[in-house]
Amino acid sequence: DDVIVFRPLNRANLENIVEIELRKVTKRLTEHGLRIELTPEAKDFLIEKGTNADFGARPLRRAIEQHVEDPMSEEILRGNFKGKDLIRISVRQEEGGEKHLYFEALKLEGAKEGEKQLAQAGSDAT
Repeated sequence: DDVIVFRPLNRANLENIVEIELRKVTKRLTEHGLRIELTPEAKDFLIEKGTNADFGARPLRRAIEQHVEDPMSEEILRGNFKGKDLIRISVRQEEGGEKHLYFEALKLEGAKEGEKQLAQAGSDAT
């Protein structure tokens, strides 16, 4: 029998996996005329929620689904992103210290500061 050695994933590997998984989400969102942009802190949040020593990056897909896809789907169904082009995803921290992803819907063409629509979709579920 052959012995296969698995090396632990480093930070760059995890960031690449997040990018690959988010490309799949982006592809589905383009059907709704939306793009997403994640801050570096949002990517760090997903890596933190979606990795562990025992399973590596296997839970990462589930973390993206739970913290990005599910809340965005709810906001799309509510019509909160209607007429918007870009969803900027960042991290917010509540008064109690709980962090969650925050979704900001923007109209790119001719967007003025007053035309920004903020749509919060807390993803506190961990």
